[in-house]
Amino acid sequence: MLRLADIAPESVLLAGAGRAILLQIAYPAIGYGVARHSDFANRPMDRLNATLSYIYALASGSDDDVRLMRRAVNRAHAGVRNPPRPTSSSASGGADAPEGRMEPSSNAPPPETNAAGDVDVVRGPRVAGDLDDADVARDPHAAGDAQGAHDADAAGDAQGAHDADAAGDADAPGAPDTAGDVGVASATAGTAHPNDPLYDAYDPHLQLWVAATLYDTALTVYQTVYGPLDEASADHVYLEYARLGTTLQMPAELWPADRAAFRAYWNETLATLRVDDTIRGVADALLRAEKAPLPIRMAMPVARLVTVALLPESVRREYRFAWSPRRDRKFVRLVRFGAPVYRMLPRPLRRWPQRHYVSRIRTDYA
Repeated sequence: MLRLADIAPESVLLAGAGRAILLQIAYPAIGYGVARHSDFANRPMDRLNATLSYIYALASGSDDDVRLMRRAVNRAHAGVRNPPRPTSSSASGGADAPEGRMEPSSNAPPPETNAAGDVDVVRGPRVAGDLDDADVARDPHAAGDAQGAHDADAAGDAQGAHDADAAGDADAPGAPDTAGDVGVASATAGTAHPNDPLYDAYDPHLQLWVAATLYDTALTVYQTVYGPLDEASADHVYLEYARLGTTLQMPAELWPADRAAFRAYWNETLATLRVDDTIRGVADALLRAEKAPLPIRMAMPVARLVTVALLPESVRREYRFAWSPRRDRKFVRLVRFGAPVYRMLPRPLRRWPQRHYVSRIRTDYA
């Protein structure tokens, strides 16, 4: 029977990274948290590095690795909230975790306005280009107006981190960042955005959707390459993937009870996803990756094809991605020839990224 530790370390899952992120930010409360507190255009690798370190720690890292990554994510999320959270210092010097009932995050995008401030009722379709030329919608306002915390990538609730002690452990949400890397304070962390959806990176429902996209994308890519899982493995892996949320603040009972319940939740949430020009701007920066390392930029035409191919059709339409039978055939050919080649690679080579990221957790996040 396969486990999370058998699937998550497979480097082919990286082919689904773009799909997972686009599904996440199509949920407006998540998308606006990313747009206001991250900077894809100038720091394109931050989100990927932090997410991979977190997933690999859960799949095959030590308890200390998991603790470090939980603390790093909590710190990164501390200021990701609209309206901003009032800060107060505890006796131990850390910010108190939010208490009481939070206002629910909104899953409705704000109305789009024109230069005069009037609401645009009708938006015309864009002209479809070729995926190899970054077939993404452009946003002249370039989402992500400040360099900030890596992302709203695993949004969670306002309860404390699992092992925070009474003295105010650094794992607690809201604890100030002193490690530097992941939790760089956003320049907009204290700025209210009254026209944006409500969002809070400690909202367990946002964290649930992020975890759901990572699970569904991992299984989609894995089964595309290796074929369907047997029922026992599928059930076991599904339950293990809940750790992506419960390691932070998502209560275990929020994860759908079984795969059938998950599919119902998935389909219901897909129907609520909405993408506006702000979110398209984030997607544009992601899929262009103009400041990514050269090897990644060279791979982006293929990455764009795979990302759009793997998206549900309804989400493709929200992003206004062009798709055609020709592109679909191109993707099918890529899988037909690429999957057997990947399966033939030695296991240590296939899992090199996992070993690399886990080996750096104590250096990068301690």
